Amino acid sequence: MVNTPAGSSNGGLGSDPAEFTQWTDHLALKQPEVVAWMGKQPAQQDRLKDWRETLRYTDLEVAKAALDAIYSGELKLPRAFNQLPVVILKYARDKSPRCRNDSEPVWNHESEQYSFKCLECDDIGMLTVVRVETQIKMRDQPDEVAAKDYHDGTVACNCEKGKSLSHQRKGSLPQYNERTMCRMTTDAVTREDKLQVLREWMDARRGQPISEHPNFNKTLEGWE
Repeated sequence: MVNTPAGSSNGGLGSDPAEFTQWTDHLALKQPEVVAWMGKQPAQQDRLKDWRETLRYTDLEVAKAALDAIYSGELKLPRAFNQLPVVILKYARDKSPRCRNDSEPVWNHESEQYSFKCLECDDIGMLTVVRVETQIKMRDQPDEVAAKDYHDGTVACNCEKGKSLSHQRKGSLPQYNERTMCRMTTDAVTREDKLQVLREWMDARRGQPISEHPNFNKTLEGWE
């Protein structure tokens, strides 16, 4: 069982402590490996607060259904467990009328989907990027990069939500820099797929001046 942080109860999975606890209990039942990972995190309460805020307007039953879908294989459990709320929110976006994390969703009658303020992160405030050591190896030894070399991490989006999260983390959550960070796409599932995204990102920059793209500066100046 995950020790969930206290909070206000003004509706929605993320803002109702009782509902959030029910969801984490269901998480322990369906994805115990995620709970085990969470228990080893040094800032468990801070991470749970981020998850609760991300899922603020997500209905409990829909969020539980998303975990059921992962358990059955309908959805994929992200390799990076910290991205689980992203998977839940994307699932909820098509299932629940309360899927925004900072305000009520806006229904687009033409597309028949809920719209978000930030199209980069879907108002989650976080993005997945390739870790710098993987980028360096792809840059210096592109023919030797293997799936085991791929690693990614989470950074704050440059939207209002992302900047707020970065501020709350007091600098421990870096801000996204499109010049030096390769953002990972959600449709890249396997490590091989993700390396291909990184390879294409690198190839698109190899013909550019080093001054414009510090990721190719041999001194590594400009890397985040």
